[in-house]
Amino acid sequence: MFGPKLNTVFASRWRAIWFSASVLLFAWMMVPAEEGPDNAADTAIADVRSAADQAGLSDEGRAQVEATLKNLEAVTGKK
Repeated sequence: MFGPKLNTVFASRWRAIWFSASVLLFAWMMVPAEEGPDNAADTAIADVRSAADQAGLSDEGRAQVEATLKNLEAVTGKK
C-alpha cells in the first residue's frame, strides 16, 4: 500500500539493510526529547540565588545578581 513492495525491498541484503535503517531512523526521530535541561535550569537558578544570599553581597551586587537571574529566566522561560 505505502512504500516499496516487500519483494523488491528484500531482493538483496543491501536493500533490506537500507530499509531497516530508514525505519530505525524514522522511529528515532519520532521519539520526543528528554525533559532534563528544564530541570537543570531551575536548579541552577535556585543555586545561584542561594549562593548570592549567603555571599553577603552589597545592595548593588545583589541587584546585579537579580538582574542577571531575571535575564536567565526570560531566556529559559522560567519564573
